[in-house]
Amino acid sequence: MSTVNEPDGVDDSYDAMTLGAMLKRREKLENAAATRLGEILFAYGAFERQLDFCIVCIRAGQRRDRLTSMIQDYSLDKKIELLATFVDQIFAKGSEQHTAYQQWVVTAHAIRLNRNDLAHGWWDVDDRKAQVINYRGIATAEPREQRYTLDGLEFFEQKIRASASELSRLREQFPLETAAGILGEGGF
Repeated sequence: MSTVNEPDGVDDSYDAMTLGAMLKRREKLENAAATRLGEILFAYGAFERQLDFCIVCIRAGQRRDRLTSMIQDYSLDKKIELLATFVDQIFAKGSEQHTAYQQWVVTAHAIRLNRNDLAHGWWDVDDRKAQVINYRGIATAEPREQRYTLDGLEFFEQKIRASASELSRLREQFPLETAAGILGEGGF
């Protein structure tokens, strides 16, 4: 059984492994990382669908077609900012509703930034440390490196799913009903 050296997290038995065992271990970590990253993509899709649904259902969906057309090509950043604008128009600043939605917006932006790193980087594994590595930047320069454990990737997936659920809960608890003037004449 392998042991892990606490200061650097390196598996002490690694140096004693055969090349075949090392390659098998690397492949196992790559497969587990690919599974986790796929789960993150599915969670992220559910997160963005929940945001889209929240926006198009404002005012009980009375302007669903108009809002759907409006946000169809929006980036996630722009959708989050649109929701924040609606929240500012509908709820008094400092109210329980406004604060709850604004906290969600902050979390959504953090998820968006992390997602951008995950989606726009390239991947490798450090099987010796049981870490998955995301690189950002140009490969011929000094790319930025972010290391994850499989548990860390699972935590991020759970955070995305929890945020999507939280937005659904907020929408039910604090419906986005009125926002006159946001989309021009007569409101939206």
